[in-house]
Amino acid sequence: MSGEAFGIVGIVVVCLSIIGIIVAEDIRARRDDGPQPAMRSLRPIASPSHHRAREYPPEWRCAPLRHPMSINRARFEMQDHRACSLDACPRKNQAHAVLVFAGKIIPQQR
Repeated sequence: MSGEAFGIVGIVVVCLSIIGIIVAEDIRARRDDGPQPAMRSLRPIASPSHHRAREYPPEWRCAPLRHPMSINRARFEMQDHRACSLDACPRKNQAHAVLVFAGKIIPQQR
């Protein structure tokens, strides 16, 4: 074998030795720790009252969508924007128009 091949084989042997040492130490450390205790108190990441409205500013949430809205998406947006006024929220207005056009809701006569 040439000197270059010996160099490559040497590097591979050194890398595999390092990996073997790391794995052996990890196994030994896990064995020494014993069983892990179960987590007793799990706190939810977000409370049930957490709402998408708190994630983004109103000017982003209430902006109209750039693409056509499906009926299911319009229903979701109407529920998500319950607190918004139909006149003040472009996204709720867009969702309302989709549902009216689809015949899913009938607007009140004023």
